[in-house]
Amino acid sequence: MVQVNSVVAYIRVSTEKQESPETQRAEIRRYCEFRKLQIVGEFIEAESGKNTDRPQFQSALDCLGKTAQGIVVYKLDRLSRNLHDITGLVQTHFSQFKLHSVVEELDTSTTMGQFQINILGAFAQMERSQIADRTTAGLQFRKKSGKTYCKRLYGWIVGKGAAMKLHTGEQAVISKIRELRSLNRSLQQICDFLNSSKVPPPIPVHRDKKCKWH
Repeated sequence: MVQVNSVVAYIRVSTEKQESPETQRAEIRRYCEFRKLQIVGEFIEAESGKNTDRPQFQSALDCLGKTAQGIVVYKLDRLSRNLHDITGLVQTHFSQFKLHSVVEELDTSTTMGQFQINILGAFAQMERSQIADRTTAGLQFRKKSGKTYCKRLYGWIVGKGAAMKLHTGEQAVISKIRELRSLNRSLQQICDFLNSSKVPPPIPVHRDKKCKWH
């Protein structure tokens, strides 16, 4: 029989600046100790909160009614930043099971708790929409200004007026790759050849001197 005070902790981080997993875990444990909740599982993932199609989150939901009677998150937007997703979760899961949020101190087993989660969910969706609007506006401004607004394609460079020009050295590498492929070389064999020939790989988002073709 599943204990009434049993819960699973769900921790999510994404590319946006936010609380670290360690911070979320510490606050969740402090919350559970104060409310005498027993953590029977912990799920952590680094994914966007634009929807609920996330492996670890789905695993946390699967625990409801089996090993736990509720889920604890640090903040409501760790579940999702989409109001439709949040209200859907309330109807499908948290009308029967409990959702605990450390920051908002929510209890979805009450009418007031469900009202609060809908209001907070609306704010979470508004914040996501504002981020998307700012990103779109920034890209449009760079486009109108003649500036690049995407990552540089391998084999090309940006010239005057944001015009794309061929990168002679990288185009030679591309030609060599095509030649090796025509000889039925595997991708791994081609990567090994480029690495042994000390051909610089495409510059990654996070620069790493040890980065290789792979």
